[in-house]
Amino acid sequence: MNFIGLPEDVLLHIFLFISIEDLLSLKQACRVLHTLGSADYLWHRLILAFDLPLDIPLGVDPASLSGRELQAIVVAALRLDHNWRKPDLHIERAVAIIRSDTSFVDGLQLLPGAKWLVTTQLTGRRQTHLTLWSLEHVEHACGTKTIDIAGRVRSFHAYYQRKDRKVVIAVAVANEGYEYLDVLHISLEDETMAPARPQPVLSGNSVGLTFLGHMHKVTVYENIVATTFVRFSPDTGQTVTHIYFYNLLTCASAIVKPSRGANDTPMITLFAHQFAVVHGHEDLVVTFYDIPPSITATTSPPSPSANSPHDIVPSNLTPVTAECHLPKSEGFYSAYVSGGLEHGAPVLAALMFHWTSDEAMIKRLTPPTTQTQFYEAPTVVSHAFYHPREQYMDHLRLGATGRRAVWVELQEPPVLKKWSFPRYHYGQPLPCGTSTLMPGFSGLPFNPKDSHVIAFDEVTCRLCVSLPSGELYVCDFL
Repeated sequence: MNFIGLPEDVLLHIFLFISIEDLLSLKQACRVLHTLGSADYLWHRLILAFDLPLDIPLGVDPASLSGRELQAIVVAALRLDHNWRKPDLHIERAVAIIRSDTSFVDGLQLLPGAKWLVTTQLTGRRQTHLTLWSLEHVEHACGTKTIDIAGRVRSFHAYYQRKDRKVVIAVAVANEGYEYLDVLHISLEDETMAPARPQPVLSGNSVGLTFLGHMHKVTVYENIVATTFVRFSPDTGQTVTHIYFYNLLTCASAIVKPSRGANDTPMITLFAHQFAVVHGHEDLVVTFYDIPPSITATTSPPSPSANSPHDIVPSNLTPVTAECHLPKSEGFYSAYVSGGLEHGAPVLAALMFHWTSDEAMIKRLTPPTTQTQFYEAPTVVSHAFYHPREQYMDHLRLGATGRRAVWVELQEPPVLKKWSFPRYHYGQPLPCGTSTLMPGFSGLPFNPKDSHVIAFDEVTCRLCVSLPSGELYVCDFL
């Protein structure tokens, strides 16, 4: 009996032990293998081990896609990765979506897939423009919605809710000593330029919120908003951090204090049921916690919390993982942390550059997935690569899952660098790759030294760059 004469279930079982690249080659052998190699069951299993960022929207289960749909997405990802690793690859297109303006863009966020962009522009001491841009067709990019916000945006974060076809943007604003947190719901079904309706979440003056401090960072995931507050304690001489959670559907509120929250300003990353806290005063210390049950509940609490947090008693958090220390203090002088989902599982990544050796490091962390692993440290995978010592960096941007990164290297003249993670391709190892994405004199409308703010999407490798002149560019290398 020849190979294709084997029963289909046997062939499918054999296919589960080969890589997706090998499967794509095998499908070209004959019609029988082509048909079997397109089976939904097979692709739903193999996609879980695929290690390239995929252009699948957040909230979409790969198992809901057909084998042919997944194959098209994988082929596009392989082609992009092949081009991204080329050492002579340079940005070939920079499209201006904002020309020279009296106010520059000081806030950028590309939503996953780089089809939507959120920007903030401070137009004066008392007003900020927040704009949602459609980048589906970059040459005709347009501001879908623009909202005028009273005050200066201290922090913002956007999340695309695919089911409802809307973008939720949480905004922390400071306005003449008054701080407030609003959430904007922008429908993508409504093409009019009507302003989005804000949902007031938290408001108060600097006196009324003394026990929490000042807003530092805000983040949103689905219908949960988390805001970090930092307060200086004159009694201890240290800063104290609290995290305020709010559920947009149930109006439930909670205030929590991380186990390590003194003399530090942490970064938080939200996931479906957990969040990660990263402290960086000395080492980078990563700890995962469960989101308070009252916040993740789908029904309203018996006595809904008021918008003011004064009646909420802050509670201490118990971590679900042991602390994971990344040795920033051992010669690492610059670090950037990002977080996202990979195959539906939380992942956190840190990009660190070394001062005393010709080495840089990217570390990827994933928390334990079962209760039997309770309070174990996150799993850490490290990738070291060559980088000249004492070479300063700026605008570090690491992809959500730590698979790709860009930064401006402050040599003379400054250049824009790119990095790709190591992987296997047709059984052959592809090492970490670092090369120049934009030389010091690029021939484009701007050079790396002109960058003011940079946003990067690792799925498409698209960049957005704002300049001090007020211009805003969308850059693609293909």
